[in-house]
Amino acid sequence: MAEFESSTFGKMSGRLGKVVAVKRNGKNFLREYTIPSNPQTLKQQANRMKFRFVNLSLTPLRQVIKRGYLDTQAFPKVCSRVLKMAVEGEYPNFTIDFSKLPLADGILQPVEMITTETRKNTSEVIVKWEIAPEKQTLQENADDKVSLVFFDEVTGSCFFHENIGSRSDQMVTVLLPETNKENPLHCWAYLSTSNGNMNSSSVYIGQLKW
Repeated sequence: MAEFESSTFGKMSGRLGKVVAVKRNGKNFLREYTIPSNPQTLKQQANRMKFRFVNLSLTPLRQVIKRGYLDTQAFPKVCSRVLKMAVEGEYPNFTIDFSKLPLADGILQPVEMITTETRKNTSEVIVKWEIAPEKQTLQENADDKVSLVFFDEVTGSCFFHENIGSRSDQMVTVLLPETNKENPLHCWAYLSTSNGNMNSSSVYIGQLKW
């Protein structure tokens, strides 16, 4: 209902056709009605919820992403990529395909043929990788450092083991804190040069099974 006071139109307020009555600085006047730029349509609600979901889900990995990209501004870029490539499900039930989450990026040759073995009674994870025969001669990369990331998507707990071994080791054992072993625990690996100025892309190893 519109209401506005004037000698011509009487009392009006609110919207009337294509105009709306507003009060500013104690005076009433009419202006053209415009459609709100932020209507709460179902599609917009879904997009906002998806954005919040991704941001909250990846926040525990913020520091890992900064280190993995050697870029303090990498987090929003990764969130944007996940929004486009890795979110599954429909509003309001979204999930993330963590195999599509890139925690590191760079031109260094990544680890290959990587596998994990878990020991439930000790919470140890044995990570092994191979060096392809044709690359055995690349001795200049032998001292590249291996970093491992473990992420419990239920609790949001992140266990980051940075530079815990060298490429040439081809195996490392990690002791994880006691966690609910029924929760999905995702694992990634990436490499860094010994001076820390270059990384490889991350490799998603998979979801650990205890």
